[in-house]
Amino acid sequence: MTQEVVQIGRKQAEAFENYIPRSVSTISLDINKMSEFCKKTGSLLIICNVSQHWNETIRQLNLHVMELDQYLEPEKEEELSKVDALLTSNKWPQVRFDEICEKTKKNVHLLQVFNDNSCTSVLSKEKNFSLEMMKSEGARVDEKEIFTYLDLPLNVICSPPGMGKSTLVSRLTSICPSSYWSVRVNLINHKAVFKNKCAHDEILHHFFEEEEDPLAVNIRSMLLQNKRMYLFLDGLDEIDSDCIPIALQFIQHISSLGHRVLITSRENLEQKVSHELNIFPIKIEELTEEQQKTYIQERLQDFYQEDEVEHIINKIYKNVDIVNSRHLLGVPLQLFMITENFPNNKNLWTESDQEIFVLTKMFKIFFQGKKKHQYQKLGVHEHLDQLGFDIDLYLEQYELLALKSCLDTMTFDKLKISLGRSQKFLEKLKIGDPIGIVSRVTDDNQAIFNHQTYAEYFACAWMKNNLAKVSLLQDDLFTKKNQNLRLIFDVMMAENSALHLAVIYRDTDLVSKHLDKSEVKDEEK
Repeated sequence: MTQEVVQIGRKQAEAFENYIPRSVSTISLDINKMSEFCKKTGSLLIICNVSQHWNETIRQLNLHVMELDQYLEPEKEEELSKVDALLTSNKWPQVRFDEICEKTKKNVHLLQVFNDNSCTSVLSKEKNFSLEMMKSEGARVDEKEIFTYLDLPLNVICSPPGMGKSTLVSRLTSICPSSYWSVRVNLINHKAVFKNKCAHDEILHHFFEEEEDPLAVNIRSMLLQNKRMYLFLDGLDEIDSDCIPIALQFIQHISSLGHRVLITSRENLEQKVSHELNIFPIKIEELTEEQQKTYIQERLQDFYQEDEVEHIINKIYKNVDIVNSRHLLGVPLQLFMITENFPNNKNLWTESDQEIFVLTKMFKIFFQGKKKHQYQKLGVHEHLDQLGFDIDLYLEQYELLALKSCLDTMTFDKLKISLGRSQKFLEKLKIGDPIGIVSRVTDDNQAIFNHQTYAEYFACAWMKNNLAKVSLLQDDLFTKKNQNLRLIFDVMMAENSALHLAVIYRDTDLVSKHLDKSEVKDEEK
């Protein structure tokens, strides 16, 4: 049974327009590092879902191994202090973890086999971060297999803005096993329940309160009684900072009752959430180039001919490759925003002065898309001041901070600019950037942008608006360190001149074409 954003029993949307199936990754633990880990930490490992192959492999390691069933027998208690690893073919919910923790003074880690060479962390008696000693390459899991391989009491997805956390949660809610009552909650819409410091049971009841269907209520009660609830909490980073400790306590409480909980957050809370909840975070993988192209094709196929779509794809890649920014297309929200205007604006690539699709214009579309997305996300009109902050002012104030982050201190000091007006803006960004352009602010008040290309774009926007100052940086812009900054600045200055763009892009055919046009115009004069 699925509740769609606190509306239990209502029909869950099945369609995901132009949806790209996602993959996630998490820390996996290398079986070959277990001996060293146990020797150094003195911990007890409980390994579940063990196959015959795993059983044989572990017993070849330098470990004192015992079957879990034997460990729980009273006559075996004198041997317990020697044991390094307990093995069972059962899944983790069938392991009497708390009982085992009481029988030993050691730190106990419950692990579940992931594949032939690695396993994942499920629970730890104390902090689990010592397990990083056994860390191997991240375990990659397709979304449809999350409920199989990452079926843990508690999961947290920590990924940058625009990686598709909310969309993935919607998808997971729709495919959640039918043996669970699933509840999807957009936390930004329920800040008050944490602000008011409600009791844990009150918070849970709040997420159910709109349900009126008697049949659904009865089914829900039965599943709750049997610990079969899956709570999807989306956007932990979007609630007020003073509410986060209360939310984390609530999450721990629900998980301790035996229910499943999955949380999403931006990376700025990753360390806090991981330590408070004693879990390893899950990351959403960036889109592959094949996925990117498939998405663009599917999004534009109803508006353009096949060869036109291919032409657009080639232009987009050509422009992002120039400044080594292909990573922009690996982020779903950015890919969406870059393609957002194509269905309704064929002039983006057919007008004579758009024969090269300009990188800086792609950025303008992207950041305007960010603005539009914020309004749509909160369900407010674009012309109403209901966001609580001025997006256009934010976009302007990023510029000077970006310039400072792109230049070294000596170079920036040449400009003799006071950052007085930027200090208040930095204080706001320390709490969190609602647009998702700046990831954090350092102790020495340096803004760290989510992508360096963002910083370079805004830095160049400042230079374009302050050309009198740019002459002070003339020597510095020609250094190898700042070549990307210089290139974006050149493109920004030339974005309305097809000939100049062709020179920058080293497209000799277009240079010849536009020189010929210039000669024709001269002859006509």
